[in-house]
Amino acid sequence: MVGLFLFSAMNLSVIKYLIIILFFLLSACETSCQSNDVKYKANERYGQQNDSMIQVVRSGDVILRRGRDEISQIFGRLNMRNQQYTHCGIAQCSDSGVYVYHIISSANNKDGKIIYEPIHSFIHPRANAAWAAVRYDFNASQISDLLNQIRGYDSSNVVFDLQFDLATSDKLYCSEMLYKAFLFVTKDSSMIEPTIANTGKMYIAIDNLYEHKHCKTIGEIAYK
Repeated sequence: MVGLFLFSAMNLSVIKYLIIILFFLLSACETSCQSNDVKYKANERYGQQNDSMIQVVRSGDVILRRGRDEISQIFGRLNMRNQQYTHCGIAQCSDSGVYVYHIISSANNKDGKIIYEPIHSFIHPRANAAWAAVRYDFNASQISDLLNQIRGYDSSNVVFDLQFDLATSDKLYCSEMLYKAFLFVTKDSSMIEPTIANTGKMYIAIDNLYEHKHCKTIGEIAYK
């Protein structure tokens, strides 16, 4: 729901279906959503700054990004408090670099399976306007359990949830996957509060994941 989609190579009927759901959600929360455009502080030296920020990223950090396409702008409006970001994943640091687990339905991932992607690719300025890293107040054991849960989703062949249904666990959208993994680790349903649209439909927006006291922003970078 709140991830970045590359619609150009997707089946037309799927595109129409997603657009219908998007407009359903938008009309459902129209009175609450912010109407202001997101403004970023432009930064031309993003290569060096990206490398510097990636060096402080730890396993378990949530990586946020905002796509440049029009669909991402629509997704951003589903955030009630902070409309800056439209897709998310979770970092895994290894000897070969920093990677991001995320789930998306796109031209390059038509099956909608979980992707394990180098962070430089995940945040690349060609397709993104900005990115950020945020960190939870988890201990080492919780972070290990969290990443194991994400890997468990992957081994169980979880796919992207085109129906954006919180009740399902074999199909997840990006923010829902992280939300359910956090819930599994903490057993604290009050930590992350879902957004409830005027229609009563409940969903996990990107800003639900980090606009709370258990999470802090490590850094943010915007591209021209």
